[in-house]
Amino acid sequence: MEPKNTKNQKQAKSPFKRLYSWTVKWAEKENAEYVLAGLTALEGIIFPIPTDPLMMAMTFAKPKKWLRYSLITLVASILGGIVGYLIGFGLFETIGDWILTTFHLQDGFDSLGNAFDENGGLYVFIAAVTPIPYKLVTLTSGAFHINFLVFLTASIIGRGARFLLLGFLASHLGAKYRNQIEKYIDVIGIAIVAIVVAFLILH
Repeated sequence: MEPKNTKNQKQAKSPFKRLYSWTVKWAEKENAEYVLAGLTALEGIIFPIPTDPLMMAMTFAKPKKWLRYSLITLVASILGGIVGYLIGFGLFETIGDWILTTFHLQDGFDSLGNAFDENGGLYVFIAAVTPIPYKLVTLTSGAFHINFLVFLTASIIGRGARFLLLGFLASHLGAKYRNQIEKYIDVIGIAIVAIVVAFLILH
């Protein structure tokens, strides 16, 4: 008979946690690479869970493939980001507004939009390398008509820095340091942003 406290823990598990667990479990499947690519692309549009944990789980299992997994994640993220940008650019009043409302992103959209008015490319880069939901970045970029090439370049650099660094750390540190990697990847990302901003200010 299953202990009551275990049952209560399962019942108390939030939908977000269940979706997170479901996402990571795909790492064990034969078609994990396709799932990684698909979910990562959707993350730039509607999927509510970052796919970093899935990429990490796959890398822990096959460390020598870290670069392959990182590049799959990067390319899929950029492709999904392009779709998100186009939705924000041409379909914001319908699909875009629904996404913001459904995932409670309106406040973030307003704040990011104000920042984009000042320096769109820089803030796309900042958002791409930090924990800010990427779908928020793509929709806002399109809605505020950020130059597409600027958006694309900043996204590639920002997302590339995040995923390549994450894959490298997962490969060389292993599953034992999973919590530390997840914790400090954001700290490192923020440090990268601080260095870039400082460089731009000094020049």
